Amino acid sequence: MSTFFIKTHDHDRIRIVELVGKLTIGANCREFRAALDREIQAGGTHIIVNCGQITMMDSSGIGELVGAQQRLPQANIGFALCDIPKKVKDLFRITSVNRLFKIFDSEDDAIDAFTAEIEAAS
Repeated sequence: MSTFFIKTHDHDRIRIVELVGKLTIGANCREFRAALDREIQAGGTHIIVNCGQITMMDSSGIGELVGAQQRLPQANIGFALCDIPKKVKDLFRITSVNRLFKIFDSEDDAIDAFTAEIEAAS
């Protein structure tokens, strides 16, 4: 059985969702989808998914991220990914899904981009 869990914290008005472990078919993907559904219900405005501690991702994990990329903007929630491990980044590149996301090298870079967006909208 693989260990997978989600840690969340806030930075001002930005919610950080940190994935730890394997984002793969089954319970892990369902847990991630449920966590994002809770964030949508909470009514936030920006979500950053920090992928820095993902140890493995399969096509189901990619599918969940693509689904989030579609659902969150429909709920008026900004969405970005950050700190993607090289092997996951390579998988994104090979499948061309990297073009679908706002991707930042670090959590701080993603926070800075969303903070600038929030300030510009104020």
